[in-house]
Amino acid sequence: MSLRLSAVLVLLATTLLANPSGSPTHSSAPADGPNVVMIYVDDMRLDDLSYMPFTRSLFDRGTRFRHAISPHPLCCPARAELLTGQYAQNNGVHHNRGPWGGHEALVRAGDQDLLPGWFEDAGYRTAYVGKYLNGYPGGSIPGATTSDVLFRRSYAPTLYSTWNDGVVKRHREHQTTWTARRSRAMIDDFAGRPFFLTAAYLAPHTNKWHGRWIPPVPPEGYDRVRRRHRFPPSFADPAYNEADLSDKPASIRDRSEIDAKAVRTYHRARVLSLYAVDDAVRSTVRALKRADVWSDTVLAFTSDNGFQLGEHRLWNKDRPYQESLRIPLLIRGPGVPVGVRDEVVTTVDLPGTLAALAGVTPGRVQDGTDAFTSTPDRAVLIQSGEDDVQWDWRGVYTRRWTYVEHGSGDIELYDRQADRHELDNVAGLPAYREHQQQLAQLYEELRGCKGPACSAVAP
Repeated sequence: MSLRLSAVLVLLATTLLANPSGSPTHSSAPADGPNVVMIYVDDMRLDDLSYMPFTRSLFDRGTRFRHAISPHPLCCPARAELLTGQYAQNNGVHHNRGPWGGHEALVRAGDQDLLPGWFEDAGYRTAYVGKYLNGYPGGSIPGATTSDVLFRRSYAPTLYSTWNDGVVKRHREHQTTWTARRSRAMIDDFAGRPFFLTAAYLAPHTNKWHGRWIPPVPPEGYDRVRRRHRFPPSFADPAYNEADLSDKPASIRDRSEIDAKAVRTYHRARVLSLYAVDDAVRSTVRALKRADVWSDTVLAFTSDNGFQLGEHRLWNKDRPYQESLRIPLLIRGPGVPVGVRDEVVTTVDLPGTLAALAGVTPGRVQDGTDAFTSTPDRAVLIQSGEDDVQWDWRGVYTRRWTYVEHGSGDIELYDRQADRHELDNVAGLPAYREHQQQLAQLYEELRGCKGPACSAVAP
């Protein structure tokens, strides 16, 4: 056991002795605590950050986490992690729908003490703007002073409805434009007292129009892809339309090749959508400066999960591969060091990290850690649910290894140090037997984890 983990466990034991029920206690932040703005997008891969030059350069004066992952890489579970700082086994959300999915799963497991509420309890004014969880039926987001949330036709670029503090409104304005405008309005309204704002953009997720899924539709005026951005990054990846899938799980072993024209079409639409989000981030920063609160604001930017663009013949997310798992994660503001970090950090870590920067006490036991204390030898749980089963695949992720056990019985093991494109599943090979056994044992320790036990030391 590492000295850091020992110290964390001692601190937890002390907390439980002072609070035998195990329920987290609340504390008040200083009156001059920093504002916190969390911006996140939907289905943005790590390499997509190259299409957002303003956002990328903005965080040159903050911390860029180069090895951030979404350990449950699907919309609802990832958003539940960002709201709770907990894995699915503790927050209840395993999938987008079904008996263990969507908004109802969070409600059944207890949707109080969400991230906005931690700040509200500390005296902050709080707002949630944009996309929430699938199946959201309307109503205030727990802990949000103001809720302005996508309510009906939430995947449509226009003609969607929002639940705005009890008033249902239909909008012709593009979603990205609306989310940015409402974010600026919240900043203008809240400036003068510490506030916490979540701005959740749908882009670059696919849109749904008249019952059909279509490429993301950018706002008007975003119709030209810059020359250097025309080439889909997956085309340069040996994993694109991987030739030999015989060592992959049965669920993808017989998949057909992905059509290159379709990839180009979707890539173009995703890039244009991210151009618009980049400008939305710029407008948010301008609003913070105009309100004279920019120097006293912690700003975080991330995505709920990544996306496969033909790698391993996959056109989706929710897979244990790099393209689904790895996401941008950037933070800047008071108390944030300047630099780049390579340790593994996750979306589960972000709520507690933001709370720590603001001096706010989380309202739940945190499965994550403060991202600024992550270490190179960290191992974390990765997992996914399914429509009608609680778990689809689960495993362990470290800087070097990906180990996964599928519900089908298939096992995957990738040594990404030697095989960064994850072409060769080495599970079962004699040369990797010891590594596989160590990772399998680590997974057994992590699969039911809660609190500090969800971070382990990699073999």
